[in-house]
Amino acid sequence: MSIDTHLSAKIFRYDPTTDTAPRYDTVEVPLQSRMRVLDVLEYAVENCGLGLAFRHFCGVKRCGMCGVNVNGKPVLACWEEATPSMLIEPLANLPVIRDLTVDRSAFERATIELEPRLVRQTPYSSFPEAMTHGEVEESFRLMNCIECYVCSSACPAMPAPQQRDDTPRHNFAGPGSLVQLAKVALHPKDELDRSGLIESAGIENCTWCYRCEEVCPVGIPIVSGAILPLRAIALKTRESVGRDVAAPSGSCESPGNTSPP
Repeated sequence: MSIDTHLSAKIFRYDPTTDTAPRYDTVEVPLQSRMRVLDVLEYAVENCGLGLAFRHFCGVKRCGMCGVNVNGKPVLACWEEATPSMLIEPLANLPVIRDLTVDRSAFERATIELEPRLVRQTPYSSFPEAMTHGEVEESFRLMNCIECYVCSSACPAMPAPQQRDDTPRHNFAGPGSLVQLAKVALHPKDELDRSGLIESAGIENCTWCYRCEEVCPVGIPIVSGAILPLRAIALKTRESVGRDVAAPSGSCESPGNTSPP
């Protein structure tokens, strides 16, 4: 690939075990055709002498481990095209372990607590069990999720790491975890009453700003295809037991569309 020009990358650096505050290192990198942000980070380590910490594995938008913020937008480093001027920072809403490496355990724990596994009491009628595309369509379109949590990082309703507790405002599981829950809750063979899990996820904190859908690297309809159907399940249960339905919290700083379609 021919070298056309150079790009400038300002990269976040911070080790909480030794540094009192974050800093930024700027590197000049030869800009090549089809260069990705991950290529820039690898060049900075291999040719600029930066002892930079960042995660990646597959390099093809499948493992979901290379999430970073580029010019304020959460992206996958392996897939985001490099530009002449970049500010590269760790994903928001997560504690920094070192440099661009963040602690994902809070998001992963929120997912596990929602028990996103198929539960059925009815025996298999046959194996393989025939299902039509129409029957599984709602669940199937969520199966592309790679659990990168880019959506949860971008969500303005997510509490900051130091704010997470058991209060309703601070227990929002986030869009990434809700996609995993919806994937099984909307499956035609799932037979578990998930209304309690949906409410425990703090789904009323979602304000339908659609930021999660805007940044999803695999194009999942997170609000329309996961969060709103889950809220409909919770709504149906609340109505059946005569409880009031919670209105959206209005916690989004930039609310966008706060009325679901």
